[in-house]
Amino acid sequence: LINMLEPIIKQLEKMHNGQRGQVLLINLEAGKGIADHEDGGDYLLSVRRHHIPIITSPGTKFWVDGESVSMGVGECWEINNAKTHSVINQSDVDRIHLLIDIMPNAIVNDKQRFFYRYSAKMRNTYVS
Repeated sequence: LINMLEPIIKQLEKMHNGQRGQVLLINLEAGKGIADHEDGGDYLLSVRRHHIPIITSPGTKFWVDGESVSMGVGECWEINNAKTHSVINQSDVDRIHLLIDIMPNAIVNDKQRFFYRYSAKMRNTYVS
């Protein structure tokens, strides 16, 4: 599986001048949700977080700072997890996303450990 994902990961690493962090398949069961929250901690406030839906439905909505989106299968969305975000799966299908974190090299190389914050709430990041 990692061999199939490698070109996508490499493209995101190049786009953000960074290195891969976590690469996970995550499941949100049908009819479930994740309440409003902001992520915290050094790692989560430093990475550029991407969601790529593998299995989803129009009944699944992702909110970031009051804006909602229904992500399509295969689209790559960068999420600012420092902003308030939530998700609801109001369908009868489990939602499966590929989650890819990219740690910018500026953070990896900075001995002072500054925290990279970007202002966008979320955006569609096209990868081929």
